[in-house]
Amino acid sequence: MNAAYSVRRGGADDLHEILGLLDAAVEWLVGRGAEGQWGSDPFSTNSSMVRHLSQIISAGELRIAHDQSKRVVGGYVLGPRPSYAPIVAEPERYIEAMVTARALAGRGIGTLLVSDAIDRARLAGAHAVRTDCWAEAPRLIRWYEECGFEQGDRVWVGAWPAQMLHMAL
Repeated sequence: MNAAYSVRRGGADDLHEILGLLDAAVEWLVGRGAEGQWGSDPFSTNSSMVRHLSQIISAGELRIAHDQSKRVVGGYVLGPRPSYAPIVAEPERYIEAMVTARALAGRGIGTLLVSDAIDRARLAGAHAVRTDCWAEAPRLIRWYEECGFEQGDRVWVGAWPAQMLHMAL
């Protein structure tokens, strides 16, 4: 485990912090010409996205990464598969809305969150962890593979190409 960061259970009170991290990630992506991943508008200004995040936080399990001063530096929701994800026969948990502080990239926060998701999925009796990412982000897909995920099908979520990723436990 990364001694500089810890993971705790989150809740609705953490929505503002997660939105701030998502907004910063959108700004970072736009600055690199990757608007296709999450669009160009801040999550916090999109009422339907705020509502969606609130719903998945309450329906799933929000996990928060924080530093030693308790500052939120990342998070994800672990829950059931979203409606667009193909159905699988095995018990699973699904990582959604994973984000880390862009200013702290490369410090193992994302890896810590994935490790936490694996532990939580095992505790829930899952045989697999799945997630997805923008199919046009080869570096991100490679990162997930380095974490132990394997590529699955690509699916379309409206006009957004999603690369499905799977990890057997």
